[in-house]
Amino acid sequence: MSRWIGRWLMAVGVIHCVVGGIPYATPLIGMAQDGLWNTIHRSVERQAAFWFVFSGLLTIVLGALVDWIEQAMGRWPSFLGYGVLVLNLLAITVLPAGGGWLLLPATVGLLIRKQHGADRTTVAPVHRRSR
Repeated sequence: MSRWIGRWLMAVGVIHCVVGGIPYATPLIGMAQDGLWNTIHRSVERQAAFWFVFSGLLTIVLGALVDWIEQAMGRWPSFLGYGVLVLNLLAITVLPAGGGWLLLPATVGLLIRKQHGADRTTVAPVHRRSR
C-alpha cells in the first residue's frame, strides 16, 4: 500500500498555515516585531492567528509521524485513528464551513487501513541498555 495518509495530513497542515498566513499576516508580523515572547496577551486577533498557525504546524508534525509509522511499521495504534476521528468530527461540527473536511480522507484512511489487518504485524521490542 502507498504511504499517502501522513503525506495528506502534512499537505493539509501546510495549506492551513499558508491560508492562515494571508488574513493573519498583520498580527503575525506584529508578534514577530514585538519579539514573540508574550505577544498574544490581550489581543484576540493575535490569539486567533497564533492558534490557526499552531494547529497547522501540529497537523504537519502529526502527518510526519503517521508517515514515519507507515514506513517503519506499516501500522499504528488504534487510538490514533479514533483520536483523529474525534478531532476531525469536532472541527467539522464547530466550523462546518472550515477546512476540517480536508482531514476526512486521511481520517477514513487511518480507520480503514487499521481495519484491514495492519495490526497483525509485530513490532520489535525496544531494548534498553543496562547500567
